Amino acid sequence: MSRQRKSWNSLSDAYRRRLERGGISRQAYESGASLSKARGHAATPERPADARRNPGRYADYLARHPNAGKDFPAFVRQADPSNIRPEVRDNWSTRDKTKLAKHWGAIGKHRMSHDDQFGTLLGPFENTHVGGYGGIPKQPLETRKDVIDAYLQQQTEDPFETLYEYAATLGK
Repeated sequence: MSRQRKSWNSLSDAYRRRLERGGISRQAYESGASLSKARGHAATPERPADARRNPGRYADYLARHPNAGKDFPAFVRQADPSNIRPEVRDNWSTRDKTKLAKHWGAIGKHRMSHDDQFGTLLGPFENTHVGGYGGIPKQPLETRKDVIDAYLQQQTEDPFETLYEYAATLGK
């Protein structure tokens, strides 16, 4: 079910000019013409997850951005330390995805390093949170050495090939 569009006159002048530059006239707008081209999304999805839902339409985009719209795992602190399954979501913010990638990188380096480097590698993530928007609870990243070590010991394969391959193995 599509949403009712605003009337042409209720659009801001700047937005009307943007649509007109994109080839959408008042008549086309009022008749329900697609606005994606005028908004700059003729060949790219408005949201990366849209590319996964319609791979035929966005094949070129997916070729350039193979990880677009994929789920992203987060190793967040759980109330129960024995629950060390990472949380996988596809709606983390870009800022949180950056934090999560750096956090996973630090865990991967810890896995390959000596214990005396743990504080240097994961110390910067102490009191770092992700979430707190869009139905995602605000959660601290896991920085307890014993929990991270227990998680790494239970892994039979290297989960650090890519975050996305790892997320796919976890499912939802």
